[in-house]
Amino acid sequence: MARRIGLFVLALAMVGALCGAALAADTLADVKKKGVLVAGVKDSLPPFGSVDPGTKKFAGYDIDFVNYIARKLGVKVEYKPVSSANRIAMLMENRIDILAATMTKTPERAKQIDFSYTYFLTGQKFLTKKGRSRP
Repeated sequence: MARRIGLFVLALAMVGALCGAALAADTLADVKKKGVLVAGVKDSLPPFGSVDPGTKKFAGYDIDFVNYIARKLGVKVEYKPVSSANRIAMLMENRIDILAATMTKTPERAKQIDFSYTYFLTGQKFLTKKGRSRP
C-alpha cells in the first residue's frame, strides 16, 4: 500500500514537472493527443534502466516509473536510449517528452529543465582495510 501511494505521488510529481511551464503544458497536451509518451531512459545501467536480455524489453526502476505515468495518462510508451552526455539535449530538442535516467539535480541543470521530486537518494563513502590510518 505504501509503495502504491509513493508511486502515485511520484507520478503526480513527474506529471507536474511536465505541466510546470507553458512549453511543458504543451508537451503534456501533445503526449495525450498523440497517445504516446516518448521517454528517454538509460539502456545499460541496471537496476535503473537496461534491456532485459531474455525479453529484449526495457526494464528497471526508472522504467517502472515511466510505465506508471503512461498508464495514469492513458497513453503508450516509446523508449529512447539516452546517455549522460545527450539526455538534456534530447529533452530540450523535443526528441523525448520525459527523462527518467539517473540524474542529480543541480542549480545549473535546474536553469535548463524542470525536475520532479527526488525519488532515489544515495550517498558515497570511501572504504579501506581495517586498521589503515586515515590521511
